[in-house]
Amino acid sequence: MGVALFYHLTGSLSCLDGSVFFLERDGRPAGGAVRSRGASLRVADAAGVHSVTGVSVFPGGLKACGAAGRLPEVLLLCTNPDQLLPLLDPCVQVLERAHQEGDLREESIPLPALVLCANGIYFQRVRQVFIEKLEEATLLGRLPDLWPGLMPRIVGRLMRGVTIQTGVREGNGPDALYRPGPPGLTRLAGGEVALRRRVHEVLSRGGGMFELAEGSSPTRVEFDKGMVNLVANLLGQLVAIDSHGGFTPLSVGQVVERVGEAGVRELVGRVLEVGKGVRAYDVREDLERVTGATLENLRRHADHIPSSLQWLDLKLRRGEPVAGLAPTETWLLEPLLHYARSAGLAGAEEYLVGLRRELEAKLQQVARSRPPTPPPPRP
Repeated sequence: MGVALFYHLTGSLSCLDGSVFFLERDGRPAGGAVRSRGASLRVADAAGVHSVTGVSVFPGGLKACGAAGRLPEVLLLCTNPDQLLPLLDPCVQVLERAHQEGDLREESIPLPALVLCANGIYFQRVRQVFIEKLEEATLLGRLPDLWPGLMPRIVGRLMRGVTIQTGVREGNGPDALYRPGPPGLTRLAGGEVALRRRVHEVLSRGGGMFELAEGSSPTRVEFDKGMVNLVANLLGQLVAIDSHGGFTPLSVGQVVERVGEAGVRELVGRVLEVGKGVRAYDVREDLERVTGATLENLRRHADHIPSSLQWLDLKLRRGEPVAGLAPTETWLLEPLLHYARSAGLAGAEEYLVGLRRELEAKLQQVARSRPPTPPPPRP
């Protein structure tokens, strides 16, 4: 997803002037690996394979960019959802450095607008953890008292970017080949209103597709996209794995055909029930309208292979063990189950638990039918 967004924001790589770049992630500096090996990011499109390299595109991590006075105005966080919370630490550390240097002021917060683009239902959790980390830094004397002025301004820099941008990665590490999908819509929600509109303005200058989700909460747009993801990825794996553990990668269109409209409607209905229970949707929201919108979204990407099916296919081709759900399903099912229990929705909880158990059983079948490749012997 991140490479695909980069591709479109740079006009299909026609404008590599350093205004759009990658930041390394602590603990796994993929960009650093590219730079240290003298290699390049390989991107394929209809014109061929392109190589992207250079310090202007891979300048380092967030803290390094802050120290160099090169913080981006907008930062799109495109990691897996289970990698989001650790990314908050360098954000807090950038603010701590600014405080030490006397540059932390209400009118000028030295931190990019943070747009959470990973799949999942997590915005409220990430926001709460961010506040907790900021308050811990205050307790340790690394930040001043942030209430009532600074805290809302800082936390208001956090917003949701629910995206349908697609892309395919072939291989792994610096030798991977990325194939961006066509421009996909990213809906911006949450955060400070004026800042969100500024983010929309900045991002819309490139070749991507961005829209302000005015009137919708971050959780509402997460639920909307979550329905699409659950059909394509979770139900997709259920219909892609046969009764003997055999796996066939399917496109979104093939998934919808095998699941059927009735199966899509059942899933959408249960998720909508949970969404109404936590006030993400109005109680009068119509099931048929939401189901229709979900099917329309899925059919627009009929040729795309869902990310979790790509994930499973890659593991099998590399002989890696298949253990547990993919991050997309985990960060959708766990919040939904939490909300269902909190709202007392026993039927929705039973349905979601049943889906999880069915998928776990299917993945165990796959694991039994294809044991992982043993590591090569030591020399």
